[in-house]
Amino acid sequence: MPALNSAYSENGDQSYRVTRDHVNLGVAVDVAGKDGSRALKVPSLKKADTLNFAQFISAYDDLVKRTRENKLAVADFEGTTISLTNPGTVARWDRIRG
Repeated sequence: MPALNSAYSENGDQSYRVTRDHVNLGVAVDVAGKDGSRALKVPSLKKADTLNFAQFISAYDDLVKRTRENKLAVADFEGTTISLTNPGTVARWDRIRG
């Protein structure tokens, strides 16, 4: 449903609709802090709608690795269309099919 890939934005007193060309899938990653605390970071897989399954798994693994190594940039969090807050099934599926 392409209309679901739109977003609301404001610039001063003007409001407008942002229409995205691709789906950027936010993936919640559980990260341990130096003090032992836990936090979720939610970077996004860019252009997820253009990836086949193997490409998706590769991009997902790279994103999780960079998140856990604290190697993300601001751009990794921008433009997220929708977020998946329990991505554990993605990681499990890759191990099962292996």
